[in-house]
Amino acid sequence: MFQLVGYDEVFNGEVAGLWKKASGADESGDAHGISRVVAIMGPQSSGKSTIMNRLFGTDFFTMDEDQGRYQVTQGIWIGFDRNTGTAVIDLEGTDSRERGEDAATFERKSALFALAISEVLIINLWTQDVGRLNASNMLLLRTVLEQDLVLFHDKKSAPLRTKLLFLFRDHDMATPVPQLSNVMNEDLQGIWKQITEGTVHSESQLDEFFDLQFYALPHKVLMPNEFDAACLELRANFQKEDMFKKSYDRQLSLDGFPVFAAGVWETIRRDRELDLPAQRELVAVVRCDEFKREALEAAEEGLAVVKEAISTDDDTKLAAVGGDIVEIVSRAFEVFDENAQRYPEKASSKRAELEASLYALGTGIFDLHADKVMRQLLEAFGARLKSLTSWNGFGKDLEGFVTTATDKFDSLCATNVDYLEPEYQGKREQLSSSIELQARRWRDAAVKSSLQQLQLHYGSSFAPPCAAILDAAAKHVDDVWALVAQLSHKTYRTVKDEASTRFAAEGLALPPDVERSAMNSLKLNCDEETLRQIHGLIGSPSLFLTRVKQCFFDQFRNDANGLPRVWGPDDDITEAYERALEVSVAVANALSHVNRFDLDEPEEIKGSVKHFDDECYMEQIKASLQKEAEAAFAESKRSQVILIGCSASRLRTRLL
Repeated sequence: MFQLVGYDEVFNGEVAGLWKKASGADESGDAHGISRVVAIMGPQSSGKSTIMNRLFGTDFFTMDEDQGRYQVTQGIWIGFDRNTGTAVIDLEGTDSRERGEDAATFERKSALFALAISEVLIINLWTQDVGRLNASNMLLLRTVLEQDLVLFHDKKSAPLRTKLLFLFRDHDMATPVPQLSNVMNEDLQGIWKQITEGTVHSESQLDEFFDLQFYALPHKVLMPNEFDAACLELRANFQKEDMFKKSYDRQLSLDGFPVFAAGVWETIRRDRELDLPAQRELVAVVRCDEFKREALEAAEEGLAVVKEAISTDDDTKLAAVGGDIVEIVSRAFEVFDENAQRYPEKASSKRAELEASLYALGTGIFDLHADKVMRQLLEAFGARLKSLTSWNGFGKDLEGFVTTATDKFDSLCATNVDYLEPEYQGKREQLSSSIELQARRWRDAAVKSSLQQLQLHYGSSFAPPCAAILDAAAKHVDDVWALVAQLSHKTYRTVKDEASTRFAAEGLALPPDVERSAMNSLKLNCDEETLRQIHGLIGSPSLFLTRVKQCFFDQFRNDANGLPRVWGPDDDITEAYERALEVSVAVANALSHVNRFDLDEPEEIKGSVKHFDDECYMEQIKASLQKEAEAAFAESKRSQVILIGCSASRLRTRLL
């Protein structure tokens, strides 16, 4: 079992191989007696697949009644009963909600296909629908009978006979089968009379084209035993010789059936009027195909030479590629037109096919050519970028590189031919995009390098004067961070001006959005560098302690002029000690929190950051400072007492 026609109305391209495998044919092509074809049509969910499985032992998919009613068979499927030598075709059900409004078109096509391909066509319908117009598919049968005449029975040929076997499903025995048969027969005869009136078949009878047979099947669920018996009886009838008359035989072999089926389906699917090509049209199709093939082969040979020229680095040959392609394609059209003019009925459509093929070949070669030129230009562009050693003048250099690359691409690839123009424009845009990508990468790298250099420059310019400010913190302890803020602002302005020069049109020529982003990054980097430098200058806890101790000793041991103190008898050491300790503690407190400020607006304080995360460090530093200060104070007091004692002794000695 396999699918002949998909839900999308496309004929299965693998039918030949599947037919051989499923029918049990050997390598010689013997189908082991598969020579009969039976098809079934009818409403969706009416049990078509079920009855075919019962009659022929096939394994078509059937509906799971517990899941409700839904579309099981999609498209057209085929199975095989090797015991009776029968190929069994299962059509998609009619009136399906899945196809909706498109159902009628496919139903017409599939029903006509079944008539053309099968010897016996089973029409499966509900007993209660007999006599109804739509439910019994009368409109579809009318279309099928009408188009069958047009497609397969011209006035010169003998009618192609088919048996129409009507299955009355769920027959409840209330209405006799003969009465149901008469109703269906009358309806069909009425349709036949209407469609043949005024045609070459007006004197023909329906039974000259079709043998009608009617059979009733009881309800499968309510009368299972009777249903099974009826199926067995009908299966036995299909094994009788009179079920398949010689006049039904399509004279098909294993190899012929897939080709015949494919041809019939494509004819039905493609031609809305269902008119088979006349002999002249067939000849025109064959001959125009030959002319088309000859033109394509000639074009392929010529384009192969052009393809070899593309592999060279000769600009003269590369510049001629577009013109060569146009000339070869035009010459191929001339050859076709000269030969095909004798078959005007097919020349136009086949020329359109040739045009599509030639344009595809031409654009394929042109793509190779444009890709080759584009690769060369991109390599040259990349080499020029690598040769740039400075940001200075990059924007102008880049503009020159781009102009050079695009001008050369135009000189080697430009064309105004309709079918090549889109390819040319597409490749040109691709070249521009690739150039922009390379330039952006180089520019991004240059911006990154510049930001690193500017940050280093900022740090090296900021650190020395900042160190001096911090070292002299005792002199301006209340203004230490204001002085640092002014210094960072001044240093940042210098670096910012340098960055503006680098990023401007005379330098990297950054787009406005990229320049804004770079300047924001610079400010952020300088802000981080400011903190890094300050933290580094203030130092570790031991260095911090050394700084504040030195501050104390400078204040305590030196006078206002910075000269070493010599404590006299009248000097107030306690006051000096308290003042020096107060200043030292103030410096320690000031440097323990680093103020943050806006580099553009130094007066704007954004907060502060602790120099030491652990408060214990500051407690330890202050304790150590206190201890050192007290020791220095005690030593100074002792020296003062000794000095006073010596002075008193000298005074007594002088008085004596």
